[in-house]
Amino acid sequence: MHDFCQDWTQGRQDRQVSLEMDFYKETWLKLEDFQEKIREVPSGSKQLCTILVETNTLKKVVTEMPRRVLGAVRHGVTQTMEQETKSLKEELGKTSEILDQVPTSLNTYVEQVNTLKYIAHKSKAFEDKFLTIERLRGLCKQENIKVGPNLRVAIEDVTQFYHRLPKLQTSSAEALAQNKGTMEQIMSSSSNVLSKKIKAFEKKYVETYLHDKSRLDDCGDTLEELFKRSKAIHEIRSKVILYREFLKLLYENDENPQEKMAQNKLSCAEDFETLQEIHKHTIRLWKILLYWKKRR
Repeated sequence: MHDFCQDWTQGRQDRQVSLEMDFYKETWLKLEDFQEKIREVPSGSKQLCTILVETNTLKKVVTEMPRRVLGAVRHGVTQTMEQETKSLKEELGKTSEILDQVPTSLNTYVEQVNTLKYIAHKSKAFEDKFLTIERLRGLCKQENIKVGPNLRVAIEDVTQFYHRLPKLQTSSAEALAQNKGTMEQIMSSSSNVLSKKIKAFEKKYVETYLHDKSRLDDCGDTLEELFKRSKAIHEIRSKVILYREFLKLLYENDENPQEKMAQNKLSCAEDFETLQEIHKHTIRLWKILLYWKKRR
């Protein structure tokens, strides 16, 4: 009894306890067994031949042990339920917030598609965690374990989020399908805007580094500038990749996604490839010019 009590009151202190309900049933049965043994201990003193055995102190000590264990169990149950509830509420709250939006922008559309994938992947984990909270809540009612008002509110929030999630998934998927055409138009418009920016960048780039003969006066400075220009070109590349990934996401569930991708080819992607080639060969050119200038 002493070892059992010490394990609960010291060994398990500030630690999450088991999520298995059988674990608690076994604990309660063991406590009941201890209570029966404690009742057998005499309250006063007992004469054994010439020896007087004082058992009152012993009974007080062992009577207190199951009470301390019970207190630790109650604390462990509510602490575990609080941690599980907080974790599930954060996940369900975030996913619900995302799916509640109307997908009228590229970022929102992508976020919702990825969130639906995430929910599908985590659905079993969500179910297990919710059922654990329900079982712990049932255990609290059964064993008269007090649950604080904040935790009760949090559990109600989680329950609403969890039961609302399937309907939210369905409505979000329908909204994504309805807005697919709009997303294609936005994507096309965004691609055209980026194409114009790339062409303007390319025009200024060519005038500066391929038409301006004064640049030959200091090939080293020109080459250093070109390396700095690589950063701006990399930023353009990031946007082009983002648009490509969006198209893949948009058509991934279609019958012929590759055909759809080909039909809606991004103009900005072709323009960027041209700019990238110009930049690569321009750097090579200026490296050669710098080499021969140093050899003069």
